[in-house]
Amino acid sequence: MALDYNFDCFQLVPDSVMIKIFAHVSTQRFLNLFTLKLVCKRWYSLAMDSTLWRKICFSRCENLNFPVLEQTLAYSSSVQEVEIDWCSLVDDYCLELIAERCPHLSALNVKGCRKVSDNGVIKIAENCINLKRISLSFYNNNLTSMALVKIIENCPELYDLAVSHEEDKDSEEGFHFPREFFKTLGESSNLKVFTCANAVIPDHSLPPGTIWRLDLLELNLPNCLDLTNGLLNQMLSTCTRLKNLDISNCPGINDSGLVQVAKMCPGLLHLNVKSCQCITDIAIESIAESCRSLQFLCVAGCEIPRPTGNITDVAIKCIANNCSELSHLDVKWCQSVTDAGIAAVATKCTRLLYLNVSGCLAISDVSLKVVAACCKHLKNLDITECLRITQTGVNDIVQNCLDLTTLDMAVCSYVVNLDFKPNAETYLSLTHIDFSYCTKINDECLKHVFPICPQLAYLSLAGCHRITDIGVKYLATYCHNLQYLDISFRGSHSSSLISDDSFNLIASNCKNLTYLDLIGCFNISLYCIEKIVKSCRYLKLMSVSQVFDGSTLQLLIQGRLKTYRSVCHVEQVTSSTRGKKTVYNLIIKLSAPTL
Repeated sequence: MALDYNFDCFQLVPDSVMIKIFAHVSTQRFLNLFTLKLVCKRWYSLAMDSTLWRKICFSRCENLNFPVLEQTLAYSSSVQEVEIDWCSLVDDYCLELIAERCPHLSALNVKGCRKVSDNGVIKIAENCINLKRISLSFYNNNLTSMALVKIIENCPELYDLAVSHEEDKDSEEGFHFPREFFKTLGESSNLKVFTCANAVIPDHSLPPGTIWRLDLLELNLPNCLDLTNGLLNQMLSTCTRLKNLDISNCPGINDSGLVQVAKMCPGLLHLNVKSCQCITDIAIESIAESCRSLQFLCVAGCEIPRPTGNITDVAIKCIANNCSELSHLDVKWCQSVTDAGIAAVATKCTRLLYLNVSGCLAISDVSLKVVAACCKHLKNLDITECLRITQTGVNDIVQNCLDLTTLDMAVCSYVVNLDFKPNAETYLSLTHIDFSYCTKINDECLKHVFPICPQLAYLSLAGCHRITDIGVKYLATYCHNLQYLDISFRGSHSSSLISDDSFNLIASNCKNLTYLDLIGCFNISLYCIEKIVKSCRYLKLMSVSQVFDGSTLQLLIQGRLKTYRSVCHVEQVTSSTRGKKTVYNLIIKLSAPTL
């Protein structure tokens, strides 16, 4: 029987199943819906199904404007979620359009949209009374607290309110919340999640006699530099069911404030006090004894110069003894945390998924061996600048923690002969590896690593001067899903061991690259750069070094690459002399679809 190559197998798939497939594809990347419409008449009709357009997502789409949004919203009258965060052209007219076309809106994200002002947000508050989640950004006078008050007052079902003050070169001060806002906030009994980042919240923000009805489940106040113990404790006085608290980089919070939090919120699951340098063992021990269901703890950077350090093994052992459900521990730069503390956590918190001991100089292979034996489901490990760790500890982790997806081990200078899993019969789950400045990593190591890491998407080999074309060819041969690659050499360092020979293969095999850093690789030619841009259609940012004896290099590169991209911007970062020629370090920014 002859095969009919013109037969469309999708004709056999029911419409209901096709719509579910389209929904899955559009969830991965919303713009895929527009592509699906172009295939045939049936697919056009299916792609126009209103259920597929309930969530509109154009996150970080620099070209999104009013006409595009208007056309998109015309496809459905039942849009419930709109995500247009970090879209520079979104303004009040866009928000007014959303308010008019989406009366059933439940979630809106316009974070990073600097053209949005009170007028647009108030229009949303007036028309979209079923709103449950909203995320906004304050720039220099674009928004005031009046818009937030309107949102809280007009939207009785509001569950999640997130506001952040974004840095603006024209603004000298942070955003100040007036008393009226906190009065309205305190009377909102339905609000469960409140996020306020980078804002000024002075201690006198709460008016006397405020009726405080807040019953938050999550409170995030990162980088609120004026936050005090008194204000924090007053805000949490009625939040006995609080699960998540983020007060990272709030220098006004000390042991006294956190001890009170432990007493008021015994059900706390997530605590982030990163860079709170007045937090010591006293506060963490109090948290451990009161909040026994704690799952997430970040004390990174809670360190000021003193002989013993703020956070020591005493607090970490107390966490281990009381919080057996701990899954995330970050003690970055806590110099007084040693193998003893980490071993105690690994032994008693066997559900650990994330561990960051970056910069903890007392950590060695001893504790890694315990982690490898006890925490079999570990997914993320950061041992950056742990100079006492060798290949023995790293190999133990990789060979025993088969769920590991992320391994950061930059500047582990004593790691040699790393092979991960010799004679492996199964592939590893690693998608992210950082070998930056592991100066003893060589091609032989990569020969063992890359064949068993086919899912690798992120790789940094910055400063690994022993790597040659041979090692890069192993990468190109086995890791076709690579998206981020840094093989740069900065400062006085450079590499003549990496050339077109290997990167032509990268261009052919690693077509999903979105970021590539080749600073210091002088033997990568302009022809090879052109081939990479042509082959890797998702590439958005590329850094290169070129030896040139003329002054028109930027124009030359820009002219040749514009053949393949609608937008190509070449920017010179630095230049230096190499013999009689000049070396230019360039950043190339390219237009590209989102992967």
